[in-house]
Amino acid sequence: MFENDEELKAYFTVGNVKAKFGADYEITQAELDEMVRLVISNKWHVKKDKSRVFSVRISQNATQEATKNKLKELVKRIKEFQN
Repeated sequence: MFENDEELKAYFTVGNVKAKFGADYEITQAELDEMVRLVISNKWHVKKDKSRVFSVRISQNATQEATKNKLKELVKRIKEFQN
């Protein structure tokens, strides 16, 4: 995965492909540029940093049962997010 489009473009060069697959590997920069466009348009190159903030509001005079229920709901939401 790449951090940004520039890293991706630097990877998809004729010189880099020939270094990886051999000097006789035939591909043009135009073909590689088309691959880059496809990868970028589908977001196949981006590291997915999935995050979210979860919170619950519990008052000082809430019962233990009410507090437990809110915490259970919080855990449920976090598990749903992780899946």
